[in-house]
Amino acid sequence: MKKTKIENNKTAQIKSLVKATAPVVKELKYGEGDNEFIVKVYPVLPFTKRIQMIREIIDGVFVGEKDSVSTYAPEFLSLLKRYTTIRYFTDLALPNKLDDIWLVLNYTTIYDDAANIIGKQDLADIYEAAENGIDTYRKYLVTKTDTNSFMNKISKAISDFETNMPQEEMSQILGKIKDLPQGANLNDIITAFLGRGKEE
Repeated sequence: MKKTKIENNKTAQIKSLVKATAPVVKELKYGEGDNEFIVKVYPVLPFTKRIQMIREIIDGVFVGEKDSVSTYAPEFLSLLKRYTTIRYFTDLALPNKLDDIWLVLNYTTIYDDAANIIGKQDLADIYEAAENGIDTYRKYLVTKTDTNSFMNKISKAISDFETNMPQEEMSQILGKIKDLPQGANLNDIITAFLGRGKEE
């Protein structure tokens, strides 16, 4: 019971510290009179939201099935950085159409205004984490694509080999390999496969 009171006291202290020192939500005002609207900017994201933002940027530059390096679309990176910044750090509802989003984020001051409140270093850290994640996944896809290509070539070679080799010759070679003693080395297998005896 005593421990719980101490823990509650520590939690209250932490909350007080955060409330007293954390950056406050700021407002950006656009337009005048009936056309005026206000955008709230949150200078700090909770850790889970920060991770979500990073993942959204990474996922956004890989389109379709995301199963090969050809799905990597770096042309979306700049837009995704701006889009997720406004999406996560403000309460502005962006349009649904890609062209409209592009216009809002590149031909108005909303992104720059919000970035000035958030802080360039904080955004730079998020963008760097996303770019590192993109690079890691892209390298994985390159390796995966190379491996798949290699395996496809092997499968085709085996298929061509089976198609072009008469069944009788295939049976003889497999019989020789089967008759090899246990522990035969690669040279023994190749020799048997080529149909030459050791005495040659």
